Amino acid sequence: MKTIKTPVAMLEGIQPKSIMIGIVTTLVLLLILTMVAAIIVYYSSIPESSLNVFATIINIISLAVGSYMGSRTAKAKGLIHGLIIGIVVVLILILAGNNGNANLPITAAYSLLAAIIGGVLGVK
Repeated sequence: MKTIKTPVAMLEGIQPKSIMIGIVTTLVLLLILTMVAAIIVYYSSIPESSLNVFATIINIISLAVGSYMGSRTAKAKGLIHGLIIGIVVVLILILAGNNGNANLPITAAYSLLAAIIGGVLGVK
């Protein structure tokens, strides 16, 4: 007889330390890349309206790298570690200030997908 895993059973083996490493890595990388993008926009002829595009790309890169680092330290369950890191970081960013971003669901979806991919690649 085939056993069905419950959601609680799927969370066995999750390492909180690895999740924290992924979250901190993501937030530090977000901060650094955002400052670099702001400096680039300030000192170049790139219009400030392009900051939304920069922000989306920075979110995707930061979450992919942070999830990669988190799941790499866990050495198992990269998809779950990446998803948890992605959800926590997206919630932090929403709570930090959404400013009425109409593209929030799309940006959140891209960010979670990047976190999942980074998490899976970190285990391989």
